Amino acid sequence: MIEKLTKQQEDKIGEYYKEWLSIGVSCEPADRVRAEMAICGLYKIKGYKTPEFLWCRSPLEARQKYQCKTVYFLGQMDAYWICFYLYCRDVLGIKYDDKYSRILDLYAEIAKSCGWWYPYECAVVICEKPIECHMKSGLLHNDNGMAIRYNDGFGSWNLNGVMVSRELVESKAEDLDPKILFKEKNAEVRREIVRKIGIDRIVYKLGAISLDKDGDYELLNINIGDSRKRPYLKMKNPSIHTWHLEGVPPRIVTVKAALDWRNGTEMRPDILT
Repeated sequence: MIEKLTKQQEDKIGEYYKEWLSIGVSCEPADRVRAEMAICGLYKIKGYKTPEFLWCRSPLEARQKYQCKTVYFLGQMDAYWICFYLYCRDVLGIKYDDKYSRILDLYAEIAKSCGWWYPYECAVVICEKPIECHMKSGLLHNDNGMAIRYNDGFGSWNLNGVMVSRELVESKAEDLDPKILFKEKNAEVRREIVRKIGIDRIVYKLGAISLDKDGDYELLNINIGDSRKRPYLKMKNPSIHTWHLEGVPPRIVTVKAALDWRNGTEMRPDILT
């Protein structure tokens, strides 16, 4: 039983992270021969015959051309878990069954050589790697366009690791209507809307009226476009330093009452979600 890592083992964590992060975000062309050989190795272990290989430019093409829907294997994007198990085996000396150790090596080969792949009994649909991948602090992020883009134009717009709309990324902050904040149901996307537009601009554009203030907390009365004003709690998340606006019941008129309602307790939250 390992109770404490050695200095050398701790140093290896950084090395493995750097190596496998670069694999996970690689935009190098797929090594088709290497990928196919590794997948054939997995099929052999499972007792299947050598499959036919069907290559696609992106997951979108795989879905449109071959009706691939459920993704089980992400190729290079499986790097995170492959890295963990390789580190445990090769650095910490954890013993794996020979068969599963071989399977791990084959998954590592696949991660180094291709993108998403969809296995079937007699065929495997495999995707090329993206041609662009933009990161910030280890998260998918691009302020000016797609964070990840494939050769056929498929991809996604991401801010700080959160998938958002093209409009949010490519529009200027001053051109965005703050009311989109109240139409969005996803809390993480709302966070990025606030971060993009800016909390002060949102409050000003919506004509918010301050009802109460306590430190970084402020209770605002806001008209969201239906001629009725509602109270919203403006608060700062101390863990990631971003602002939030969260609706509270109409009866609430103080920051304390809003926090008590939100948390079900009189204690102030250390981390807001």
